[in-house]
Amino acid sequence: MAHTLVRGALTLAMLAGGAGAQAVPGGDATGIVPAAPEVSVVRFESPQAGQGGHAGAFPEIYVEGPIDETTFGQLRSIVDGNRLQSAHVQFNSTGGDLLAAIEIGYYLREKGFITEIGAYDGGWGRFAPGECHSACAVAYLGGKYRFMDAGSRMAVHRFATNRNEDETSLREVEQETQALTGLLVAYIEQMGVDVGFFKRMTERPHEDLTYLGMDELRRMNVVNDGRGAPSWALEIRDGRVVLVGRQERLDNGGTVEFRCAAPIEISFAMARFAEAWKDTAGAPPLQWVLGHERFDVSPGMLAGPASTADGRFHVDIRLDESQARRLAAAPAIGLAVQQDGRRYEFEVDTGNGRDAIRPFLDYCRTHAATH
Repeated sequence: MAHTLVRGALTLAMLAGGAGAQAVPGGDATGIVPAAPEVSVVRFESPQAGQGGHAGAFPEIYVEGPIDETTFGQLRSIVDGNRLQSAHVQFNSTGGDLLAAIEIGYYLREKGFITEIGAYDGGWGRFAPGECHSACAVAYLGGKYRFMDAGSRMAVHRFATNRNEDETSLREVEQETQALTGLLVAYIEQMGVDVGFFKRMTERPHEDLTYLGMDELRRMNVVNDGRGAPSWALEIRDGRVVLVGRQERLDNGGTVEFRCAAPIEISFAMARFAEAWKDTAGAPPLQWVLGHERFDVSPGMLAGPASTADGRFHVDIRLDESQARRLAAAPAIGLAVQQDGRRYEFEVDTGNGRDAIRPFLDYCRTHAATH
């Protein structure tokens, strides 16, 4: 199992900041943050009929107090005892054992659970602002989709050993620190988070805390607001080179495929759009999306009939040269469908795909000019 780790002689811990803890300007805390329990407490609440929210009606698990081996045991007992296939895990903790946090993180990712920072407030869907420090932040990264409640805060600091100096040589401490550093960096990367997060963890001494603002957390993909990381790659389809962007989100998913044709065609395959398509005998109003811009799709732009397959709505749109030029600079590319007053919209973030989009467009122009 991916979450099973050999602890061996590693007894390094990440403990809560003490009296010397400092908040860095730029934190976005609001309101009063409830104190976390002094012992590890894991609670469970099942959604009731009619309940929902931005993360949907998922069963909820609340992890509060210090992160340690008992935390993992409680968490797994709740998951197994309730046969949970999905869950929304809420964290409110000032830290604890780093290796226990990594075990919890791998376990959460293996399960595909959602994580959020916030405190238990007496029932399902009732979150108060919470704190997530140090080892808690590491465990939180295990969520496939990660949110933060308004007023909640995340803080990090350098991990420290709890070894007795009389029993451990400096060389042993250095070896253990190097081993745990490698383990932690690998974990952060596997969770899809910028390795700069580790750098932020090491910038301040163990006695102090660095509070991270929301903009920074989103930039490092620590908080992803229900958006999986986009991927862009060249592929071969029917003997032709195509550029494909993919992205999955909490409530949707889709692909954008570029094909060379006069000068380019975009093929969209979007989940949940099929619902809008089934509601009408004709084609629903379509728009193609470039970041904050929306453009109507005229019938003459359709490269073929729209259809549904595998639970996704499929449509091919042919762009002219002026429209195609806008693709390379767009922060996201997607499709919107409006039907009976409801709007379905999905975008694939371009991210580092922009480095591939412009050369592909140039390739298409050259290809079209020589054929």
